[in-house]
Amino acid sequence: MTNKDGSIHYDPSALATGVARSDVVAKLGEPNASQGEGVAREDVWAFFPDGAKFKDPEISGATIAAAVFTGGMSLAVRKARTTVQEQQLTLYRVRYDDQDRIKTVQVVPPTHGSEPATSPEAGSSRDIE
Repeated sequence: MTNKDGSIHYDPSALATGVARSDVVAKLGEPNASQGEGVAREDVWAFFPDGAKFKDPEISGATIAAAVFTGGMSLAVRKARTTVQEQQLTLYRVRYDDQDRIKTVQVVPPTHGSEPATSPEAGSSRDIE
């Protein structure tokens, strides 16, 4: 059984600053996780290295949200992190402005959170504009 949705592939133009959320959803499908509303809204999309969208019926959007948004260490969060690392998923954390257009996109690589706590790179990720 695969967790890939081959009908949807990562498109960097869909996650460019200023793109309307409705256009992102039209190109990339519903986010894997979402929280908040308006300017507090954050969405997360997950993609395999080949660009196919990640879908997993065993990991809920709430679990992915907990792993990305809180960085907690619950069993569910550890399972989500393990899935991200094992599947080599890249996560795209998107924040919006007051017009529901992309304000920032944070790229979270599959190794995020797997580094030892003493590593200078621990917790690092990068933003794209």
